[in-house]
Order: sequence, then structure tokens, then C-alpha cells
Amino acid sequence: MRKNRARTRLIAGLGALAVGLALVPGVATADRDEEAKKPRPVTVVPGPTAQHWDPLTPEKWAFEKGQVVQTERGEQPEGPRRPFEYATVSKGPDLASLDLSAQVRIDEPVSRDDRDVVLIWNYQSPTRFYYAHLSQDNGIYAHNGIFVVDDEDRRRIDDQWDGERGAEPAIDDLDWHDVRLTYDAPSGEVAVRMDGEREPLMTATDTTFSGGRMGFGSFDNHGRIKGLKAKGVSAADQPDPDAPITDPVPEDPAPADLALELEEVAQLPESEPTPEPTDPRIMRHNRINFIGEVPDDSGRRYVPDLNGPMYLLDEEGRETEYLDVREHDEHFFSGRGMGSGFGFVTFHPEFAENGKFYTTHTVSTEGIEANEPTYPNQPDAFVQSVVTEWTADDPAAQRFSGTTREVFRFGFTQQIHAIQQIDFNPTATKGDEDYGLLYLAVGDGGIGVGSDVPQDMGTPAGKLLRIDPLGDDGPNGQYGIPDSNPFVGDEGALGEIYALGFRDPHRFSWDPANGRMFLGHIGQHAIEAVYEIDKGDNAGWSEIEGRLRYDNDTQCHLFPLTEELQDAGYIYPVASYDHDVPANWDCNADSGHAISGGQAYRGPVKELRGRYVFGDLVNGSVYSTEVKRMRQGSTTEAPITELALQDTDGNRMRMTDFVDDVRVDLRFGTDAEGDLYLLAKSSGTIWKVTDAERVKQREEVDPRIADHLVSFYDFERGFAQDAAKEEDRGSANLLLDLVNGAGDMRVRDAAYPGSVNALQTRQVSPTENGNDDWKAGLWDEDGIEALDRFSGAKGISVMGWFKMTGDHPAPDSTTPDTGDRYNAVGLAGLLSGDSDGHGVRALLELIDVDGELRLVALGRRLDEGASRTFAAAQDWQEILPKDEWVHLAATFDYTSGEMALYRNGKPLEGFYTDGGEGDPWELDGTGTSPTLPKGIKIGGSYPQNSQEKSPCDCRMDALMLLDDALDRGDVARQYRRFVRP
Repeated sequence: MRKNRARTRLIAGLGALAVGLALVPGVATADRDEEAKKPRPVTVVPGPTAQHWDPLTPEKWAFEKGQVVQTERGEQPEGPRRPFEYATVSKGPDLASLDLSAQVRIDEPVSRDDRDVVLIWNYQSPTRFYYAHLSQDNGIYAHNGIFVVDDEDRRRIDDQWDGERGAEPAIDDLDWHDVRLTYDAPSGEVAVRMDGEREPLMTATDTTFSGGRMGFGSFDNHGRIKGLKAKGVSAADQPDPDAPITDPVPEDPAPADLALELEEVAQLPESEPTPEPTDPRIMRHNRINFIGEVPDDSGRRYVPDLNGPMYLLDEEGRETEYLDVREHDEHFFSGRGMGSGFGFVTFHPEFAENGKFYTTHTVSTEGIEANEPTYPNQPDAFVQSVVTEWTADDPAAQRFSGTTREVFRFGFTQQIHAIQQIDFNPTATKGDEDYGLLYLAVGDGGIGVGSDVPQDMGTPAGKLLRIDPLGDDGPNGQYGIPDSNPFVGDEGALGEIYALGFRDPHRFSWDPANGRMFLGHIGQHAIEAVYEIDKGDNAGWSEIEGRLRYDNDTQCHLFPLTEELQDAGYIYPVASYDHDVPANWDCNADSGHAISGGQAYRGPVKELRGRYVFGDLVNGSVYSTEVKRMRQGSTTEAPITELALQDTDGNRMRMTDFVDDVRVDLRFGTDAEGDLYLLAKSSGTIWKVTDAERVKQREEVDPRIADHLVSFYDFERGFAQDAAKEEDRGSANLLLDLVNGAGDMRVRDAAYPGSVNALQTRQVSPTENGNDDWKAGLWDEDGIEALDRFSGAKGISVMGWFKMTGDHPAPDSTTPDTGDRYNAVGLAGLLSGDSDGHGVRALLELIDVDGELRLVALGRRLDEGASRTFAAAQDWQEILPKDEWVHLAATFDYTSGEMALYRNGKPLEGFYTDGGEGDPWELDGTGTSPTLPKGIKIGGSYPQNSQEKSPCDCRMDALMLLDDALDRGDVARQYRRFVRP
């Protein structure tokens, strides 16, 4: 819901605004709101009158017959050397990027070498502007070129000047000539074309001036111009080329029209890291991270566990422990680092004959000290990856026995981004260049973020290596370096390097249909990407992340590419998504996103064929994109869709539901038949995709209210980094705190079709004056910036699903009398700008009205002003029967003073508790106080957890806060959208 914008590039010079007589709106688009955010194109057409032109010397200019005429030669001005006489356009906006066209003529006889006219643009002052000199001569520095005047003598900047000659003469007669000049402000690219030629006569690149006016003139000659027209971008609207890009991938993955059926294959045994960990993220059921098929036609599938074991699965999913890497290396280490331990296993394509397979695992500092690395370790290495060849005595055996030998060893400064995967290309056959060659995905050790390690050709870090495990010409004699590798023989480069520029090349695979390699690359704090990898490619880390410039000093944001980076030859993702960090989460902290590279599906499920299936390993989202649209070198990326998931009974679920955990730790695998498998460390479970069916897209929010949706919590999206927080599907993008109960407050209960989970709130200790009630909300003493749409709001709506699960009102635990009850039951509301955690701007609640509990809408327009209450006439227990889901809405119009309540899409009759008299809101036709709300409260007051008040023993779902007072039609439509199957 938060964003659904097409990725666009600024194209300067397109527009439909006219300047001269008027400025009119440009052509409307289907998405007016998004269009309004883009630089607004304009067209400037100055009239040939003195009202539209500002000459340097007015008496030397005439305006006649639709022409602007310089009638006399100018005089050399004082100061920097520059055109002697000119006139600039005085009407319309200053332009930055532009596409200028006109007809020009030199009026003096062309008999001297220095006859000329000039076109001026980005004019800021008499000594600051660009100009194009159009002359019959090209042999003098000052003639027939592109120049910049920047408070000093004009400086020639065109590409054609070689020190003696420039471009061919632009004008060599007294005729009219068509001229077109284009300038792109972000890149600084200039081109001058004459007389309709497609190829430019002159070109240059300069970004000295970001905007200004345009003009016409000469040095010591005179001429005329007509038909001047410029399309472009107003300088006021031109984006700063150095401004940070806060939303690097504007569109979220769209819901797919396909649901995968997942059948559980196995749950493998629990395992423990070595040594005992302190990071809860690696304290999982086990740490299985791949499934593949042994290439011996036995049908056995293998599964490595980072904690040491490797299992073989038979066709029924029964496991056998084939080996435990821990038993073969006394320095085995898996207790720190998300990827530490037994990272991967792959089998030689001739395993059935030679019994060889290969593993990568990590060792501790003791192991580093005891062994020589293949290449020098990174500084202060903390873990070391070891690639081992195993040779089985009997390839068909269910338990390994045989020999081992070390192939490769390299140490990393940090416990992250070591060797993530090793693998053979399964699409290669005997005789192919790639057959039997082993790929090693080597991370940057966590230090690429502040160094050039991924670009350093003298180290394995941040590279994809390719070696011959059966060769012997490597530096340690334990492997070979293929002659066909792209950098073999290059001075200072490791011959093993196949591709470079990686942070964490987590998973790679080959399309069985054509052998194309795709690699899932885990980003820093912004972009998760899929790359198509060819020999010699450079993904650009840490110069760039995705398609944007990375700056280690400003990790929260990325920046546009410089011209140098654009020309660096880097490859860009073929598909990507961004982190979209919540507004109240540190953007420099891990926000719980990391790509899990997947598989190009060519298996038995017809509906899935031709899709690359991958996911987010942290939150368990499963994505896909069309393989045919994933093309390296394309200027557009393949759109990503999020696949729906269901169990074998047809129950729609998310991966978090399958594992019953907000952190999934998702991986993918495949077998010889092309079947797709999903694995989760959180539960140690493996599922097989057995079917896929087309599903109708279900968008839960009515499009007519979507633009007003500020916060939306459906309790299906626990924050992977902290189970006590819930993600926001509204524009505010605020994490909601689940107070006191944390993840236990998320319960299986469907309020409406398509829902799975709900929020449980309750009083925990009715007889104790404690502060342990389960409630939810947000609180900031200084106000919450992301809720700024409620500052000065003319209307607000609060709505959601509610189910009463206890008796109400709850016992008042703050008084000594055990028979006392609170006078209210908290449902959901928005706090005011001066709230202490209880005071509200808009609230849906049960409250005592003249001694009787009633459902009310309670609102306050002014922070310091009085509140007003609209109460439902119907008995609250009829409105909210115990153990029954009911949809409620409360609307607040702060300009008219009107409030309303709705139940299941229909208005509830009610009354104002003040009898409708007076003016408690002090209405003046404007909205609320222009202050930031201090938070949201759900299921009770004081979301800052300072005290218990008005707890609700109830369940809630699909809670929405909107910055508009919805009408009855809006509420009814939204309710129907929820309940339709």
C-alpha cells in the first residue's frame, strides 16, 4: 500500500506548458499525484516584443515581422571576455534542462572570418552563462564552439576543439539557419545541431550552471532570430543531482495472480551452533540452508545444516545423517555470524564414479592461526572459510567414509560475508568450457563497505571465483585456474576471478533452459538485487549499490550516479527491491531484509514455468519475476511480484504463518526433476511446491480511500527484527509497538476472508496495581513526524475489526476496592498534540455516558480545547457481542463538527452527549491544531507504558487511521471489500 509508483527517469525537455501569453498545465497522466511529484515540464515561447526580451543596449534592438533583430554591433564590455551585445528572454521561468530551437541569421556580409551570432542559455548574470558561438570560421579558439563564462574570460568546453580547429563552420552565408540546442542539467551534456542534421555539430559536458535564462546576440557583428521555442524543466523544479535518493526502488513488489501450494516434506532435527551463541538470530530450530539432489540417479536429496550436519533424504522425506563437518575439523565455528558454519555442499558432476563432493565451512581464530591461507587473510581475520574436497569410498553409501583434502582457505575480518555458496554449473555437459569447474561466491568480509576490497583484483574478497578442483596450478597446488577465466594473465589480478564487485553474493543458480546465471546479492541498507552474471562482470560494490551511488558516510540514502560511474562499465540488477525502512527505525540499522537467491523454474508445475522464484530470507516473502524480462544491459528491470502461498488444504498463509515466527530464515532448493523447495531455519522444515493456481487479486483497501490511509495494521506482518513490533501498510510506515505481550499478542484468528492473524489485548493482572496490560500503540513526547497528515487535519477516520473476548469494563486495578471497574474500554485512537498518553484527537471507544457504557466517537479539534462525544444509541453489547467479529468506524469532520459511527458498514443512530448545544470545538471552518500527534493508542491508554487504564480484553484486526472524514458510502464500500470472498 505504501507505494506503487513506476520507476522513471527524468527526461528533460518534454512538456506542454506555454510561456509568452500564458502558462498552462501539462498533459495529465493517470496518476496525477505521482506526476505532481516529478519536475514539471514547461515550454517557453517568447513573443518578438520588447515585453519579452531584455537587451543589454535597448537602442541597438528592434522587434519586427516576428523577428528579434540586433541592428548594430556591440561594444566590448568591461570585465571578462564575453559576447559584446545580446538580449535575454525576460518572461517565463528560468530553465535548467532545455531543448531550444530557433532560426538565426547573420546580417552583415560574410566577408570576415569572425562573423558570428551566439545562442545563450542558463544566463544568471552578465558574467555567468553558457553560449554557443555560430561562425563561418573554425580555426580560432574563440570561434564556432561552446563556451562558459564564469566570472572570468570565456572558456571553450566543446569536444570538437583539438587545439587548432573545431567543428565545421555553423554558418557561412546570409541565409536563415535552423539551430537546435539541447542541455541536460543533471549530466551537463550539451549538443548543437544545425539545419535538421541528426548528428550534433558540437557537443560538450559541463555542470557549472543549474539554471537560468536564454538569449541571443553577437560579439562585434549583428543578426536576427525568430521562432525561438524551448521545452525544458524549470530551474525551480530541477532536482539536485547530488540530492540523496530516499526511495531507490519506488515500487513495492505487486501481489501475484498465482498461489503456490506447499507440501511439507520433512522437519529435520534440532541442532546447536558451536560455540554457544549470544545472537538470538542464530538460535533456531536448526540452520538448514539448501536442498539439492545427489547427481547419481539415486533420487537422494541432500541438506546441509550450518551447525555441522549434512542429511540425505529419501523419497518419503526420511533423513539420514550422512556426515557432520564438526567431527572433521576441531576448529569448526558456527556460533557467531549469520552465515558461519557449514555453508554449502555441492557434488562433482561425476560423483557417481569418482565419489567427490565439496563443502565450505568456517573456522575460528585458532584455526586461522594453525593453517596457512591460500591468499593472505584480511586484516585481523576473525573467521576463515575452508573449501574441502571429500572423496567417498562408496558413493552409494548412506554414511560417509573416505578421505578429505583442503582446496582453498581464506580469512575474513568480520564474521559476515564469507564464502556463501560453492557450486558446479549443472547445465554444463562434458566438453563444455564450464563442465567440472567449481564456483566460489566470496563475500567482502564486511569491510567492503569502507574500502575498495570488492574492486581490488588482488584479493578473493567480494568476488565470484571459478576454479578447477581437479587441477593443480593454483597458488597452493590444490586446484587449477581455468585458462578461459576472464582475468587470467592480467597484471595484478587473480586468475581465479570470474566476476567482481560484490558485497554478499549469497546465492547463485543457472537457468536449466539456457544456462544463464542469476545471482542474489544482499545489499547494505537499501537494495536487494538479482544480477545476471557473465564472465568478467563487475557489479560495482562498494562504488554503487544497485543502480545508484553508494556513500559510506551517508548509508541511509543512495545518490545518483556520477558521469564517471556511469562510464565505469558496471552491470546493474535485472530485478531489485528496496528495504523501505520504517519511519521510526534507524535507517543505519538492520531493518530485516536480505535477498535469498532462488531458481529459474522449469519444473512440472506449468503455471510457474519461466519464472525466477526467490525471496526475502528474513521475513519470508516469496517473489517471482519473468526470466525473459531479466536481461543484463536493459535500462528497465523485470517487475517483481509477491507470490501467494497456501497449504495442501487450500488455506492462504504467509511463510511467517507456516513457521509461526516473524523471522523465517528462508532458503530455496531444487532437484533433478526441477521441483522447487522452500526451507526455513526457524522451524527446520522443508516444503515442496506441488501445485500453483491462478488467484484473483484481492486488494483490501478501497481505491477511493487509499490516498487518505495514513496507518494500516493487519497483524500479518510482524517486524522480523523485533516480534514486538508490527509493520504499517499505510503511508506513515510506522512500526507499531505491541506493549507487554510482544509477539504473543499476535494470535490465529481471522476477522474476514483472507485474514489469518489478529491482535490480542487484555488485562493481565486484574487485582494488582501493575503495569502489565497488553495493549499496542506509538508514543513520542515530541510528536510523531510521520503522522504529520493529522496536523491541521480537516477530517479523521478510525476503523477496524473488533471482537470482545472478555468481560467489560475491566476491574480497576488502580483502586483498593476490588469491585471497582474502569469507566471505559479502550479500542483505538489517535493522540492529540499535547497528550500525556490518554488525551486524544480522534478516538473509537466504549465509555461511560450518564452511568451507562456506550460505544462512542470522541474527538478534540484543538489541543487545548474541549472534546466532543457522539454516542451510539444501541446497547453496546448488541453492537459488540462477545466472541463475534464486528467492523466499526468512527468519523470526525473538524470543519463542520459532525461525527458518525458505523457497524458493519452501516450508520449507527446516536446522539451528541452535549445535546448538540454549544460549540466545544470552537469551529471556524479549519482543521485541527497544527501539531503532530504524540502517538496512537490501541486497547487501552498510555502507549508509553507508564500506567494501566481502560484495558480491553479483545481482539482487533485491520486497524486503519485516515486523514479524512469518510462518508457513509466510503465506509460501506470498505466493509464490503473486506467481507467479499
